[in-house]
Amino acid sequence: MILVTTKTAKNGKLTVNYGNNFSKSYSTVSTDFITDGYTAAMLNDEAFLVTTGNTYTRYTPADMEELKKRQTDKSLPTVVIDNRNGRDQYVYYGHTDWWKEFFLPAQDGMEHSLSLSGGTEKVDFLVSGRMYSKAGMMRYNRDKYNSFNVRTKLTVRANKWLTFSNNTQFMSGKYTYPGWDPNTNFVNSTVHALPSYVPQNPDGTATYITALNNYQIGDGLFSDLLYGKNKGVQRWNELMSSWGLPSR
Repeated sequence: MILVTTKTAKNGKLTVNYGNNFSKSYSTVSTDFITDGYTAAMLNDEAFLVTTGNTYTRYTPADMEELKKRQTDKSLPTVVIDNRNGRDQYVYYGHTDWWKEFFLPAQDGMEHSLSLSGGTEKVDFLVSGRMYSKAGMMRYNRDKYNSFNVRTKLTVRANKWLTFSNNTQFMSGKYTYPGWDPNTNFVNSTVHALPSYVPQNPDGTATYITALNNYQIGDGLFSDLLYGKNKGVQRWNELMSSWGLPSR
């Protein structure tokens, strides 16, 4: 925090105050998601088999063996090309931490404030403003919040028996976010995104669907973030003003 302040103003003098603040905030909770491809695939397949009669991943016994190998040997490729159902396709043997892929560990913030005040025997005034910016958690096409507010206060002593005042404040905010909407982003990042799947294919394209089971990985959120699609904006403005009644 840096604060620059002039000496207190006397009548007819001007007082200027400036301050800024740069911050970094971290999550207050930690995550403990399964990142082992074999374990997650096995658990999901067992649950799906009981309820639907089919496995979720549609991995073959040979695929499960490949996933098991990667529990101890991380040097093996996480994506291979294999011929399934008459065509070549990607088969995923990853161990992805999707939380770290989607979200950053910290958020950066910045704030600037400035105020001017002064007065005479007849008039006192204060004008202050604040700009605030904070970058969000999304790792790709990062979300961002910006706000601005300004306040004016004025007191006029017309004569010995008549005084009136005004207090006005204007606030404006904007939140820019990738994906569909702020709430859905957090939900979809956990849907259909098994750790055995990987964020990007060897050709650089984002993984959108696995041809083995035709489920959209993360409901397609990762590919939308990577390609910068569906960016949204929320805006709001507020104006408040009050007058003090003339007093004697």
